[in-house]
Amino acid sequence: MIEWLWDHKVAVIGSDTFAVERLPPVAHSKFRTANDGAMMHQELLALMRLALGELWRLDGLAAASRVDGVHSCLLVSSQLNVVGGVSTPANAVAIR
Repeated sequence: MIEWLWDHKVAVIGSDTFAVERLPPVAHSKFRTANDGAMMHQELLALMRLALGELWRLDGLAAASRVDGVHSCLLVSSQLNVVGGVSTPANAVAIR
């Protein structure tokens, strides 16, 4: 998956799940190290600088895509300016 994301120049992943990844992770994953339990978050965030959006409400976007066959959009998002914050609520908008 990481290779596919890199090859296709994906900049952000939005998911309606809480982890973007498969849980539990695949036991025999080639991404498993002693410290990460086979999760790809480290590679996606630190090595690829890929933005991860989790718990997004994607039903409306998926329904619109099924109707007109358009599966691409401009994603606009800006984090909240919270002093000392680590993460912020999603405020992304998909412009189709």
